[in-house]
Amino acid sequence: ELTAPVRGRFAPRDVLSVLFKAAIPAELRNPSFRVGSTKVQLIQDLRACYASFEDVHVKAQLLLYFQGEEAWVHEAAALLRDRTTEKVNSIPKLPEQRKAIMLQEASEIPRVLASFLRNMKPSLLAEGGLDRLPAAQCMRRLVDELQGDYSPDAEEAAERGNMHEGAVATWALSRWPPPEFETLSGCYWLSSAPLDGALDAGDGGGGGAGKKKSNPSSPKAGSGVKQEFDVLVADAEGRLCVLVEAKAGRSLYQDLPKALQAQGRLFPAHGLVRVRRLSSGEERELKVGGRPVHIAYVFGSGEGLEEILRGSAWSTEAGVLLRRQLLSSRSGAELELELSGGMVNISFAPEFIAESQARLDGFRERLVQLLSQGDLSLWTADTSSA
Repeated sequence: ELTAPVRGRFAPRDVLSVLFKAAIPAELRNPSFRVGSTKVQLIQDLRACYASFEDVHVKAQLLLYFQGEEAWVHEAAALLRDRTTEKVNSIPKLPEQRKAIMLQEASEIPRVLASFLRNMKPSLLAEGGLDRLPAAQCMRRLVDELQGDYSPDAEEAAERGNMHEGAVATWALSRWPPPEFETLSGCYWLSSAPLDGALDAGDGGGGGAGKKKSNPSSPKAGSGVKQEFDVLVADAEGRLCVLVEAKAGRSLYQDLPKALQAQGRLFPAHGLVRVRRLSSGEERELKVGGRPVHIAYVFGSGEGLEEILRGSAWSTEAGVLLRRQLLSSRSGAELELELSGGMVNISFAPEFIAESQARLDGFRERLVQLLSQGDLSLWTADTSSA
C-alpha cells in the first residue's frame, strides 16, 4: 500500500527554489540588463563571482534583497564590477578607445544593477508574489542554513550510474544469451514506422529489414519523450523483446510513466524501429510484435523492491506537495516552516494530501496491472524480481 505523505522534511535549497518561483513571475526569473554594450545575466554573472555558489544561492539573496536586506547585493555588484574590469584588461590587442568605453561600462555596473532591482520591486509588489514569502527573520534563517547545504555530487552520481549501467548490460547478456537473443546496450531511438513502411537507411543487422527509403511520416519523439535506453533485447528474428532500464537509485515512481510513454509512442505494435548505438554510432532496425514491448527495471540501490517503490513514490510526492503548498499560499503568514537540524519541516494541507493519495492509488493499480499482464518486471541488484 502506498500512503501519501502528510508532512515533509526538505533541504533549505529545495524550499528556497520553490519560494523563488512563488515570489517571482516567470518572465522575471532570469533577468538581464545592459550597461552600454555589456550584457549582464543577473543570476549567472553574480553566481560566477562566488566559487561555492549555485543559482539557488543568488536567488535566495535576491529574495532577501526584496525583503529589505540589500548589503549582499551591493557587495556582489562590486565584485561583478571588478571581475568585469579584469576581463576587459585581459583582452589582448584591444584598441585603447574601445577599452576605455568598456572599462567605463564596467564601473557603472553597481549603479545600473541597483537601479534595475529597484525598478523590479514595484512590479513584484503589485503581483503579490513577495507576500508569499515567510517573514524576514524566517527567510534569513533559511538562507543561513543554505550556506551549509551542498547539492549531491553530480560527478559521483554519474559515475555510480555508469557503473550500474555496465553491470546491468552484463546481467542482460546472461539473462538473454545469444544466439537466441541479442542485447544492444546504450541505444538512441531514431524513428519508427509500420512494419510494411519505409525507414531511413540502416545496416539491416539482427534480422532487420535492410536498407529502405526515407519515410516522411515517421513520427517524431515529441518534447520530453524518453529516447535513450540502457539495453534493448531482440530475439533471433530481430524482433524487439525487452526495454531494460538500469537505475542506480530508486526512481521508479517518476520514471515508469516516461518509459510507458516511450513504449507506446516510439515502439508501436507491428512497427519497425531504427536505433543508434551510442558507443559505436551503428544503426539498427528492429521489428516490434503485436504486444507492447516488455519493460524491465534493474535497481542498484541495495534496497528491496517494496522499499524502492515506497521511497520513490514518497520522495516524488513530497516534492509535488511542497510545490503545491508553497505556490498556493497567498500569504507567507500561512506557511508553517519549522527549521530543525539544518532541514525544513512542512505539514501539507488535507486537500493536497488527498490529491496525492489519488495519484498514488492510480499508480499502484497501473503497476499491479502491468506486472500481472507480464508487461513489466522489476529487478534488484541481486537479480530478485517482482
